[in-house]
Amino acid sequence: MKRILTSMLLFCLAANVAAETDFTFTSAADLNQTKDGISVVLGQGSNSQNAPVYNVSWNEDINPSDMRLYLGNTITVSAEEPLTNIQMVFAKSGASNKEYAGLSANTGTLVSGGVAEDNTDWKVDSWTGSATQVVFSLTGKGQRQIKRLLVNGEPIVITPPEELLPTAEDLQPEYSYPEPTVLGVPDTTIIKKEYAFIDHNILVHCNMGTIMKATDTTEAYFNCNAGYQLTFTAVKPIRGIEIDGFVKENFTASATSGHITHIDPPEKSGGEDGYPVFVITDVDATSVTISCERQIRCYAVRVFFEDNPEPIETAEPDTIDVVLSSAVAEDYSYDPDYSSEGSYSYWVKLISGSQDGYPQIWLDIYSAVQGDLSGSYSPYDFNVGSQTYVWLSDGETDGLTAYDMDITIERTADGYHIEGILTCWERGYEYTDEGEDIIYRFTYDGPVPFEAPEGVETTQNTKLQSTKLLRNGILLIERNGKRYDVNGKIHLY
Repeated sequence: MKRILTSMLLFCLAANVAAETDFTFTSAADLNQTKDGISVVLGQGSNSQNAPVYNVSWNEDINPSDMRLYLGNTITVSAEEPLTNIQMVFAKSGASNKEYAGLSANTGTLVSGGVAEDNTDWKVDSWTGSATQVVFSLTGKGQRQIKRLLVNGEPIVITPPEELLPTAEDLQPEYSYPEPTVLGVPDTTIIKKEYAFIDHNILVHCNMGTIMKATDTTEAYFNCNAGYQLTFTAVKPIRGIEIDGFVKENFTASATSGHITHIDPPEKSGGEDGYPVFVITDVDATSVTISCERQIRCYAVRVFFEDNPEPIETAEPDTIDVVLSSAVAEDYSYDPDYSSEGSYSYWVKLISGSQDGYPQIWLDIYSAVQGDLSGSYSPYDFNVGSQTYVWLSDGETDGLTAYDMDITIERTADGYHIEGILTCWERGYEYTDEGEDIIYRFTYDGPVPFEAPEGVETTQNTKLQSTKLLRNGILLIERNGKRYDVNGKIHLY
């Protein structure tokens, strides 16, 4: 009997050792976990400047919260009995501009599950061996997010959800369309993917774009990314289409039928009567595909079946070419009030080669890599700030605010190649519709030294003081990109 009981006890112990242990990462408390005698610790590592962090998203529909691992971070798995099988589920981090980092192990055999394309593309890396402790390290470039770690479990199989998009076969063949038929924005969020939806029996399909819910600062919209197509399909021939929204600077497009007119430079549409930025007439087909060379954003779409909408008539704004001779970048990248991982603040000041040094171009940009200004910058990329100006002299009020911009910065052997277009309000007509737009076009080639703002060192953990400024006779205090009056009320401009 004693031998039988002993055998049963050994069997139970063996079963316990082989039982799977599952770890998930859904809060900051999950950085250090222990279950079934197995511990999992997410650590900074000796070669990393950032510790792992549970990143809480401001909008779960747009970018879900994630347990984010940075280059050099470690995952340490320890147990009393030898570990033989570990599986880890990863994806790209929510910082969409970051690459998918590599992974190494200090012992055993590690098999990669592939390279994740985005923060919903889950990959399973598998480790096998025999060790009481295994240390995994992030290598190469980029970041990862970790969702799950499974010890002694069955192979994890990731099955992506099947997305069935509506097609023209889902339209009602006998539908009666009002004139015009007004399309809204679906109550969903889709980021940079193919999408399709049906509204008022019209199929809208885009092979790469975004649908965005309304937020406190953004209207709901759907867009078509540069280089892709937006298709409208009905069961009755379409006469014309009118779109309220934005078109990006230098927007051009073609269509499978009809005649296109659009605004240039971009202006926001709105108002009770609607102000279209894009119109297509004489379509005379049940389906029309618009190929967009640059991005178009749609807040509302009116589809006409009887009569053409009015084409857009636009006046060409004045364009001024600025010759630049020198540049400097004020470095705010170490200040946590202005910068964060993947979004580093710089104020690039480009100086004219004229005798008095004006006009000057001041660019308020947020680069993806600290110490590197390279990138494409525009309001549509969410990496430019409101402090972008054209200064005509050294007078405190002798400047124009750029409300739209398209900037490209590239590294060269001599420093940087900077070129761009700023669209500014006419002097004295900022934030109104009465003035005429002015476009400033500029190019600069040469060095761009980095300098600390006055009284501030460009070192880690530096804090900047708030800045006082006078606008329209009102004393404002600027901090962290926002402006407040003396009573603490936020001012938009």
